[in-house]
Amino acid sequence: MNSELKNEEFVLSTRPSDQNEIKSAWALQPCPMPTITNDNEFILKTLFVSVDPYLSSGLKKSALGGDINPIGSVQVSGLVGRVIESKNSNIPVDTIVTGRMEWKRYILANGTEPRFRIVQKSIEKNTIYDKIGFSTAIGVLGMPSQTAYYGILSVANTQPSDVLVISGAAGAVGTIAVQ
Repeated sequence: MNSELKNEEFVLSTRPSDQNEIKSAWALQPCPMPTITNDNEFILKTLFVSVDPYLSSGLKKSALGGDINPIGSVQVSGLVGRVIESKNSNIPVDTIVTGRMEWKRYILANGTEPRFRIVQKSIEKNTIYDKIGFSTAIGVLGMPSQTAYYGILSVANTQPSDVLVISGAAGAVGTIAVQ
């Protein structure tokens, strides 16, 4: 890997007292470059990060007294990354992946991260993502659409003749659910 690469991470630096201070809650700071030490590992370069409304709940102290995100912790959410180095035979260089991972420029991963999935292998061409972009893997084709899909079909167990009311139709999940 290029020794000139520099890694950075977003850490929670303060607990904002109101919504106007949220953008100053995180600090971008340097951190060590990841190094592959096991055969199943790979390094991602972050391409897109999902900044969802639920993240603001992690800025507050828990009602039970514990910290959801302690001060100094690296923010975590869904992201899309490109594999830049790999010792994982199933995930070659230039593969695009998504999962719930830390907000770092470069991330060490092994494919067991929460909600991990391969978006497009390096050898695949002319996939839907070539037309609509990789950012949709954490947007319209990501967690919001999966939540809407399983909510309507599995939880609500809707049938073709059913009429639904989507109370949060303006949000990320509701926008997909009404379609």
